[in-house]
Amino acid sequence: MNQIIEHRGPDDEGFVLFNENGAFPFGSSQSNVEIWKHKLDYLPNETIEKSAFNGNIAFGHRRLSILDLSVTGHQPMCADDKRYWITFNGEIYNYLEIKEDLKEKGYSFVSESDTEVILNAYREWGIDCQQRFKGMWAFVIYDVIQSKLFFSRDRFGIKPLYYWNGPNGEFYFGSEIKQFTVLEGWKARLNLSRAYDYLKYSLTDHTNETLFKGISSLPPGCCIHISVNDLLTSSNSIAYSRWYELSEVESKLNYEEVKLELYSKFKSSVDLHLRSDVQIGSALSGGIDSAAIVSMINEILEEQGKSNLQKTFTSCSKEAKYDERHWAESVVKLFNLDAKFIYPECEDIFKLTDKIIWHLDEPYQSQSAFLGYHVFSSAKASKIKVLLNGQGADEYLSGYGEFRKIRQLSLMKKFKLVQLKKELGSYQMVLRLVVKMFSTRFINFLRNDLNFSLKSEFDNLLNSNLFKDTVHPYKKLKFVKSNEFRVARYQLFHDPLQRYLRWEDRLSMANSIEARVPFLDHELVEFVVSLPLSFKDDGTTSKKVLFEALEKLLPMEIFNRKDKMGFNTAEASWFTKDCKSEFLKLFDDNIDFAKGVINKSEARKYVISMQEGKRPFDYSYWRIILFCIWMRVFNVELNLPCT
Repeated sequence: MNQIIEHRGPDDEGFVLFNENGAFPFGSSQSNVEIWKHKLDYLPNETIEKSAFNGNIAFGHRRLSILDLSVTGHQPMCADDKRYWITFNGEIYNYLEIKEDLKEKGYSFVSESDTEVILNAYREWGIDCQQRFKGMWAFVIYDVIQSKLFFSRDRFGIKPLYYWNGPNGEFYFGSEIKQFTVLEGWKARLNLSRAYDYLKYSLTDHTNETLFKGISSLPPGCCIHISVNDLLTSSNSIAYSRWYELSEVESKLNYEEVKLELYSKFKSSVDLHLRSDVQIGSALSGGIDSAAIVSMINEILEEQGKSNLQKTFTSCSKEAKYDERHWAESVVKLFNLDAKFIYPECEDIFKLTDKIIWHLDEPYQSQSAFLGYHVFSSAKASKIKVLLNGQGADEYLSGYGEFRKIRQLSLMKKFKLVQLKKELGSYQMVLRLVVKMFSTRFINFLRNDLNFSLKSEFDNLLNSNLFKDTVHPYKKLKFVKSNEFRVARYQLFHDPLQRYLRWEDRLSMANSIEARVPFLDHELVEFVVSLPLSFKDDGTTSKKVLFEALEKLLPMEIFNRKDKMGFNTAEASWFTKDCKSEFLKLFDDNIDFAKGVINKSEARKYVISMQEGKRPFDYSYWRIILFCIWMRVFNVELNLPCT
């Protein structure tokens, strides 16, 4: 399990095995050679390859050294009482402040790592320690005396944690699903319900289930505190509890006060995210989110009297209408940055897709993931181990159209037709909106019934016998998108952020890079969701308060920009023109691996008709192809129920 995720931590490897006689740490042939020269309770003196030791519980860890590069940061790690052991993935950015609090309570430390801070925080505050952490994490702590396990995942699910019950009563957990594929008794079986969600609705990562039947993800902001005996005697459904909720509160500050507070909280978040013992870079897309991070880093470094040696990485396109270079360069030139501009080619898709899907574990929705992989690869080539980016801002700062719909609905309810006319341009547009408001489509949006998200003829592409009893998951959950807070919560905890965070984690770790997301500092998120919608979206400008709060930092070109695309590809041109025959061949070569889930002849007609312009371009063509590739790469079985 450790070997298959070497990319996540090439700097060191460690294990600890437990039995009735206690805890026994081991290294391996891939461990940092320095660990053998030191004596600490959690440092090994033997390699696991040479050991015949038997234990009934085991932790493994691959280390990407970011904080405390010395051997004292080795994992798995134990507290100085040898009672608690941890394997931890992520960063606790406020670990220095928590460490000082713990020192005042009498705790001592042997390392400069945040890992040891987590252990001692758990000793002091128990599971309430989670509330004190600012950061991203997935960790598991084992209490040797009580034989209890504590699984924890950060508030927004930035870092992953999966688990699986083996066929012989075993329980396994890991950072990536592929870790389970090396285990005895493993068979990749298709979760038909989640496959339907992906193919029809373009949904992944929206529930704690995965496309692999039996593999679950601990949801964001959740934990499991359980005895080993209860864990091993439970069914596949392990009970977890939610330790973090995003509360619906209303700010009482006026607009000018809000701008000052937002600036302060954003600056604090970026400052904490700069804590590192290795060089940090930034992904720069040309829009406000990444530009804001780069600009704030510049200000912080200037205040600290440090030279600005920022490295930035931008995905560009040879097609002008998709190219972000001009906007990114306005930031680069203003701060004299060391910038890399990457130009992914259509042909690379056919060389890299197998590798990307293997790293991502589950299918993705568009070639944006392909661009992300190139950005992280470029950062790796530049010896960068930490990359900051703007992920997460759109979901609560009104970066998507859902917030605008809520605003328009509110204006309609209040009969503010003059304001609507000002925003929409004409009373004819207002009339169209009125009709739209009473349509089934809009009502379904509010109820979160996503059945309208693809044309009905897409159903003809799926095997109706397999999916006849399938229903949309949110029919059970009864989400209502009736205000901006509920839209933000939905987008943060379900769709689309959870899929983007999986891409972010896997694509960065595929290149042995840690991706950091300052916009997901929980105090920043909580503050912004408390604001009136008019502060975030005035009908003409989304992310309004962010633009105006950071106005003095941003280049004027970015400040005045209205057409931000993100890391966008010329995907439509690639699919319909540049690599038209290659995409069709990719379909033909892989469609049989769908094993009848997709109707081959109908799907081929669908793909060709989109290539020929007989139907509007969308990303459904890629879901069809990629699903087949995923089935092949992971050798997925249908696992049909007996009839």
